[in-house]
Amino acid sequence: MPVNAYCSALYRSLTTLSKFAEDFLLERLPSMKPKANQLLGALEADCMQRLEGELETVDVKLKHVICEAGSDLDHAYFPQGAVLSLLTLMEDGTAIETANIGREGAFGIFAAMYSRVSFNRCLVQLEGPMVRCPIAAIEREFARSANVRNLFVSYSETLLSQVQQTGVTPIPQTVTC
Repeated sequence: MPVNAYCSALYRSLTTLSKFAEDFLLERLPSMKPKANQLLGALEADCMQRLEGELETVDVKLKHVICEAGSDLDHAYFPQGAVLSLLTLMEDGTAIETANIGREGAFGIFAAMYSRVSFNRCLVQLEGPMVRCPIAAIEREFARSANVRNLFVSYSETLLSQVQQTGVTPIPQTVTC
């Protein structure tokens, strides 16, 4: 079989397989809608029912500042297609990107757990849809549900891990024993 014919046949097989896999997964995992926020998707059904009336879809533009460091948060933001960038501000005014948040997580859930003051500047790194929810509603669910507490604490630990990895400097050092 000539190489071009082989490549064409392989491409058709992979395309068919990919379409089959997509149909198979979407049929069996109806809750995993494309571009749905995974953190919201992991909430229990009764929790989501209580929050549904509070959720508001917002479209954000590139470089839009969601929140400045030191500002009070009124909403938590759950990206569905957007990507948010968390920036730590230095004394000299420069900013260091310490984490990114996509549809796997949220910005502002710390406000429901600890303090409504943002530790970071949060800006839009990639335009797209997002859902926001008032902090008061998130606080009620956090107080009411062990599932929500466990989910938010687990996500917070994951985000902290990302920040810690970002903070490691790649400067070679000599260690003497």
